[in-house]
Amino acid sequence: MAKSSNRVSGTAQLDHRARTARTAVLVDQLHAIVQELEEMHPGRKFPLDGHLVGSIGEAAAEALVDLRLVATSSTGVGRLCG
Repeated sequence: MAKSSNRVSGTAQLDHRARTARTAVLVDQLHAIVQELEEMHPGRKFPLDGHLVGSIGEAAAEALVDLRLVATSSTGVGRLCG
């Protein structure tokens, strides 16, 4: 599979890497919060689902496959290839 070209400037690339790393930290925190809530409320589930999971997936795809996301609720496709 051919790798797409990287059109991101050096500064923007650093911002992108920092944003990706911070996203990973925040997702880990979400999982910890869910676990704590489920321990506090036995028998009750607090799933990460719906819109939140879709948005996290888009952020992951942006980082992993060199995509540039467009604004939410845009007409047409939801991303542009690098």
